[in-house]
Amino acid sequence: MGFISYCQNSFGSVPGAFIGVGTIFIEVVIAAFLVVGLKTRLSSLLVAALFFGIAFIVHAPEGLLLFNLNSIDDQAKFEYPFLIAVSALMLSSIGGGRYSVFD
Repeated sequence: MGFISYCQNSFGSVPGAFIGVGTIFIEVVIAAFLVVGLKTRLSSLLVAALFFGIAFIVHAPEGLLLFNLNSIDDQAKFEYPFLIAVSALMLSSIGGGRYSVFD
């Protein structure tokens, strides 16, 4: 089962495909923009919005805690999507700096 078919089965036929493709686009293309320094503020704001959504919607059944203490895996007790979202939000407020190609 591929990622798109998983999203279609989870979220319905048409919206699942858009959610899957949108997630792949943001996590791959926008991450490459951040590495190169293209539109750093806008790119990091999109990443922050995606990962805040992941942290609060997907991880909401765990009680919206910063630490997932009910996890079986010892390495996954910290909510990394929340950490990535806060880091991307800070990057969007600060900017890319002088090494940014287009800001």
